Amino acid sequence: MSGKNILIDPMFGSNAAPIAPFSINRFSKDTLQIIDDLPEIDAVFISHDHYDHLDLDSIGKLIHKTKHFYTAIGDARNLVGWGVEPEKITEFDWWDTQDFDEIKITFTPSRHFSGRGFGDRFKSLWGGLVLNNGKENIYFSGDGGHGDHFKEVGARLGPFDIGLMDCGQYNESWHLIHLYPEETVQAAKDSGVKFISSAISYAVKIK
Repeated sequence: MSGKNILIDPMFGSNAAPIAPFSINRFSKDTLQIIDDLPEIDAVFISHDHYDHLDLDSIGKLIHKTKHFYTAIGDARNLVGWGVEPEKITEFDWWDTQDFDEIKITFTPSRHFSGRGFGDRFKSLWGGLVLNNGKENIYFSGDGGHGDHFKEVGARLGPFDIGLMDCGQYNESWHLIHLYPEETVQAAKDSGVKFISSAISYAVKIK
């Protein structure tokens, strides 16, 4: 976007969600090697600290080829602990904005939660992201259940050319924090998204 290489929630590691004593292995193999072939990254965005979004092995390989990291409030402690220089990190509260050359970044709310273990629940924030360069307006919803925040995001920052919407990890047990497929479509409509690009890797035009 605007000539910038951007990564959102880079998770190339093999262990998607460690739940002791077992690991949750990803479907694809040797994905960490992909990072070696990537060009220099201008910005890495971290939506929240869950293991399938903030990955130690991936950050370790990205540190020396990433110019800046943008995270939710509270996540800098993880990055600094893993070797990222503090001056290369910007933390966001909901509705905070930052100019990234030609791109205006806005961190948006979602209905989710944070925590990587039993001792750090809700010690950091979570959310979505809007990237607007005046020509293209992109909305990344982040993880989260359905709510009125989608309409608020659309009213404040929409309409959007593309919405990268939460979908693909829904279950009755965690319905409040993830979208059912039909809710993904409704959330896109609520926020004024023209096209959805979702976990199934295809684009759907919203009518």
